[in-house]
Parts: sequence; structure tokens; C-alpha cells
Amino acid sequence: MDDSPYYDIAKIKKDVKKGKHRDVIGGLWDEMGLLQFEFMKNNGLLPSSKLIDIGCGSLRGGVHYINYLDHNGYYGVDINQSLLDAGWKKELIPNNLHHKIDKNHLLASDDFQFEKFGVDFDFAVSISLFTHLAFNNVRRCLKKIRPCLKDGATYFATFFLAEEGSTFENPVIQHGKTITHSYKDPYHYSKTDVRRLAEDSGFNLEIIGDWNNPRNQKIVAFIK
Repeated sequence: MDDSPYYDIAKIKKDVKKGKHRDVIGGLWDEMGLLQFEFMKNNGLLPSSKLIDIGCGSLRGGVHYINYLDHNGYYGVDINQSLLDAGWKKELIPNNLHHKIDKNHLLASDDFQFEKFGVDFDFAVSISLFTHLAFNNVRRCLKKIRPCLKDGATYFATFFLAEEGSTFENPVIQHGKTITHSYKDPYHYSKTDVRRLAEDSGFNLEIIGDWNNPRNQKIVAFIK
């Protein structure tokens, strides 16, 4: 099992009960929600698209996607049911967005069970998910999502990147003073690692890089 704090289901649930559903998914609620939405829209997301948001948390990006997409165009997956419930009750309902998706479009899963939706997606997105997962879990996610994507579909995901070579095993100070590691959460990856993940999972890869992320996460495109 990964060492990510998101696997501590009881603690996340306790924090959510304290009203911290925005904080436990990393904060920067307005900034990161809008940033990812604008990025996806500028990279082909249409109101008619079917989008799966993997690691959607309490719907920081979800509120923007749901507002933009046609009825039932959004699907969200997260390991923590408490975050999904908070997103529904504290973000969608107050903004009158809950009528735009069925509640069963929000799935709690600890094993990337995307096939449960029975949908072929146009796009997938993960913001600040792979930064918390070890290599083999990232690979499993990619392998599980690929059959659920249409041919030509793109999965946009963020990574902390580090230089190749002898310094890779050392901690890296990212923007915002986040310290990343090769062996524990938060993780950094080399470009070689990311290319291997794409190859192992049957994706073509484009390393886009900078996208104005305040914590220096880089974005890549896994293309089916």
C-alpha cells in the first residue's frame, strides 16, 4: 500500500467532519480549480465531452467541469467516500449543480474501478494524484483507465519531475517549499519514468511541462 495520507480513510473522514474538505485535498481551492478547468477547455474539452476526473477529491475541479459540461458528462473517482459526499453536499448543492449529474457518477474506489461506469471517455484528468502514488500504482491506474477511453482520447495528469542522474534520489524542493522524494509521498519522477509508464500502459506520451501550476507540478498527456 502507498504511504499517501489519503489512504488514512478515518483521518480524512474526521477532517471532513471538521469542515476541512477543501484543505485536506491541498487547498488552493479557487486557484487550482479554475486553473485545471481552463487548461482542459483550452486543450479540447467540449460541453459534449465525457470526462472522468480521477482523484477528484471534494470536487475542486469538479464544480467547474460539471457547470460547463452537458448533463451527466462528468464522472469522478476518489478513494475517500467522505470527500465525495462533502463535494456533493457542500459544493454542488449550494451552487445548484447537483441536478447536472446523477450521484452515482461519483465513485469511491481503492482499485481504479473505472469500468463500473460502463462509459467510453473522451478525456481523463488527474491533478495532484500521481504526486501521491508510487510507480506501480500509477502504472495500475493507467492500465485500468486505458480500456475505458475512446481511441484518440487523452488523459492529462500532473507529476513532480526531477532531473535524471545521481541527484535523483535526493529530496527536491519544489515551488511553494514542497519537498518531493523518489521513494515516498510526495513523489517525484524522472521523464524516463514517465515515458516507461506510458510505454508499459500502451499510451503515446507528450510531456507538456509548465502550465502555471503554483507548486511546480508538470503536466503530461497520455494519448490512446
